[in-house]
Amino acid sequence: MNAMRLPLPSYNPVKQCQGCSQYDENKVAAQILSYQLAYYLLKRYSGTWQVKKDEILLQLEGADSPMHFELHTGVLRYKTLRTSIVSRYSVDHGLNELAEDIIKDFALPNSHGDFQDSLFGLFVKLIEIFHARCGLRIAQCEKGQNLAGWELTLGDETLRGWISADGVAENRFGERYNLKKWFNLRPEKMAAYAFGFYRFCENYPSPIKHIK
Repeated sequence: MNAMRLPLPSYNPVKQCQGCSQYDENKVAAQILSYQLAYYLLKRYSGTWQVKKDEILLQLEGADSPMHFELHTGVLRYKTLRTSIVSRYSVDHGLNELAEDIIKDFALPNSHGDFQDSLFGLFVKLIEIFHARCGLRIAQCEKGQNLAGWELTLGDETLRGWISADGVAENRFGERYNLKKWFNLRPEKMAAYAFGFYRFCENYPSPIKHIK
């Protein structure tokens, strides 16, 4: 498939989709905060991650056990400890202070790294922008014991898209594109491009023009 990138209409982060559904604010906050906090800790410590249907598993470097972020409730579990990140989050203090409190409460080792994981960063920005608006969810697909990739679904799960383990996106029309080509874009634009590629919504047209 030959493809070229086209400019998108002006990106408007508060644009509302006419087909969006109203969701419970606490559940929306649980989903978004779980991704944001997991990404904050991943950048600081590095490590490995998994995005399951109902939770994010995060194994940080130097941590004794994986962290479990429950996406529907906003509960974070580590060893025998558990806490609600939704009830603890404060707009005035922000994500950084919440993360610092979690690090102290869970007695995590000191680390001040700045590790980058572009694919997980894309997932975070997709959830930040499109979860509340249209119920976007991400869950990994497995083939036996191996990771096959991730499936993206909207709220009613009638529209789907996929990302392979090596970062190649595929939409329901069978078109494919290597997301790594967009990793140098600013996060909001990268997320808008990726969402547009799946052609989920006419407000976000595909940035790919196919040349026969």
